[in-house]
Amino acid sequence: MKVVCTVLRGRGGSNVALLPDKAARGIYGQIYPWGNGFDASKANTSEGSKKDTTPIGSYEAGKSPYGAYDMSGNVWEWCADWYDQKGYQRRTGQVMKDPVVPSSGWDRLLRGGSFANHIRVVRVAHRLGSPSGYRDDDRGFRCGLLLPPS
Repeated sequence: MKVVCTVLRGRGGSNVALLPDKAARGIYGQIYPWGNGFDASKANTSEGSKKDTTPIGSYEAGKSPYGAYDMSGNVWEWCADWYDQKGYQRRTGQVMKDPVVPSSGWDRLLRGGSFANHIRVVRVAHRLGSPSGYRDDDRGFRCGLLLPPS
């Protein structure tokens, strides 16, 4: 994962996370990729019956406004940023285009929750810190492609 994160950070700027907030929440800052109300039929969460990962695209109705699949549930998304437990508290009331994140740390940022998590944890804004060497079947990462403006 480190190589992928380094490449994306080098091409996209100093603070590019693998799970972009806007791609998951849309321009209106939705709670879930599909809107503000939870719907178990739109994501692989503990409210469903799968109890394991599912192939990308299994929840068509759960896509984000930008067409990104599984931004809530299925697997936690590793982000390139270090986890800052009080990061949001320091930014209260501020809108930041490219917020400053710690340049080092112990835990990496995870977003989106997994198949083992419930409604509150699979909210797009929910964050978790985890040691970067930790491995589990509910963790993954997403690669993005920078396209030229059309």
